[in-house]
Amino acid sequence: MTPEQRYSIFARDGFICQTCGKPVYNRQPQIAHRIKQGKQSVNFLLKEKKCLTVKQAEAILNHELNLVTTCSLKCNDNCNIFFKPVERDELIKQILAEVDTWNTK
Repeated sequence: MTPEQRYSIFARDGFICQTCGKPVYNRQPQIAHRIKQGKQSVNFLLKEKKCLTVKQAEAILNHELNLVTTCSLKCNDNCNIFFKPVERDELIKQILAEVDTWNTK
């Protein structure tokens, strides 16, 4: 993630932690992935959501809708919705609606 992309996410969220609501100033500001990064998430997207390539799965995981501002590692961990199927699948659906460069059906 470039510094410009990182700043864009912080600015979009008003420099406020999306978990606890505290300002991220004078803390350890982080960008959290709501659907966690990693092999498990990529494999899930390839198998269950019919992504055609690993690159496409990673594009979903790094999409701006999957990224939120947090103030600490604890709040970052609390953002993970991978094991919350309803929230996870709704977010994936929203991202796929914005990304129409490949067949996801």
